[in-house]
Amino acid sequence: MSVGQLWRCAILTGWILFVIVLSSILCARWLYAVEMHDQSLGLSGVFNSPFELPSGWVQQTHPKVKQATQILRQQLDGETVLQIKSDAGYGTWVKRFETPVVIDEISWRWAVHLKPNQANLKQKNADDAALKFCVFIEVDETKIGFLNRLALQTARTLSGLFLPAGTLCYVWADQNPVGEVFPSPYTPLVMNWVLQNQPASTQWVSEHRNLINDARIALGSILPLSSEGKPIVRVQGVAIGGDADNTQSSSLAFFADLKVKFAIFAESNR
Repeated sequence: MSVGQLWRCAILTGWILFVIVLSSILCARWLYAVEMHDQSLGLSGVFNSPFELPSGWVQQTHPKVKQATQILRQQLDGETVLQIKSDAGYGTWVKRFETPVVIDEISWRWAVHLKPNQANLKQKNADDAALKFCVFIEVDETKIGFLNRLALQTARTLSGLFLPAGTLCYVWADQNPVGEVFPSPYTPLVMNWVLQNQPASTQWVSEHRNLINDARIALGSILPLSSEGKPIVRVQGVAIGGDADNTQSSSLAFFADLKVKFAIFAESNR
């Protein structure tokens, strides 16, 4: 065999090995994505007590609100659902991811049996919702402004809690129109997206959201950018809760069938 033939053989062997390695990586990523496609983040798992938090979830309340929203798990028609009940209270269940992840889509079902009285998410004295599902979005904290950074750092220090710099909350509102996207009256770092506002009933409503698109709409100006200048959406955690403390009223809601679809390639957000 000539030297030229040996070179051609080596090059061909190298290409074959490259294709095998690349295929293995892509296959592993694809299998990972399929495996994670319908993750409920532990909410649908078996539980021993209605008050037992799923693995990785913690309960957060507000130090200035005496009553905590009661969140518990129960079996309803053969599936696990969350009951969120508030009597002039505030509270959430929070799941933080150890490292930021990319989620393409989120779906769930919810029902609101009782809404807070005259709630309005644009007013501090009426900023209540029977049910909200929030996603903590990683942002470029250099873009949120000095005063917001200072306030956020102070709140983190005083509370000792994980407080994200960017949050997108899907809410079942009362007076706010469906489709509106607007900041919390307390901070511009929390954006509310009204998905429902119909009167309370026992009717379940299904939701399916493209999280990447929604986050770019709601928080696009403070998202980190890729090397191509495209906003990147990475998720730091999620929260489920409800409150009726500002209106000093009561609310009752149910949440079920959470599914998240993790992206295959975390960096690109395509």
